[in-house]
Amino acid sequence: MIRVYKNIWKILDKDEKKKLFILVFLMILMSIFEVIGVSSVMPFLSVLGNPELIQQNEYLKFVYSYFEFQNSNDYLVFLGVASLVVILFSALVRSFSHYALFRFSNMRRHSISKKLLVNYLKQPYSYFISRNS
Repeated sequence: MIRVYKNIWKILDKDEKKKLFILVFLMILMSIFEVIGVSSVMPFLSVLGNPELIQQNEYLKFVYSYFEFQNSNDYLVFLGVASLVVILFSALVRSFSHYALFRFSNMRRHSISKKLLVNYLKQPYSYFISRNS
């Protein structure tokens, strides 16, 4: 398997290798936002199930007092909207990452096909006569 990756690495030119590193960074960023998006639901569900948790948890209590909410229902709506925004942003990052991945793979398919065609066109006529159709 490592041999396959080495061969693929040899095919890519300098600009394509740079784009590959950017794509890997984007995939790591996407996974981080996925984790944040999934974990943003837990505080909302916890407070929904047990509203007294606002006063028991120091982080929830800090946000509650910082934004000066009047009651727990307003805070619950805030947590729900905040969780929704984080999930939507995570989906946006995921969509952009998938677009970049598909674009990179399609452009590599195009560049490799172009290199093969140019290589075939440079061959002499005798090369094609000796090959099976």
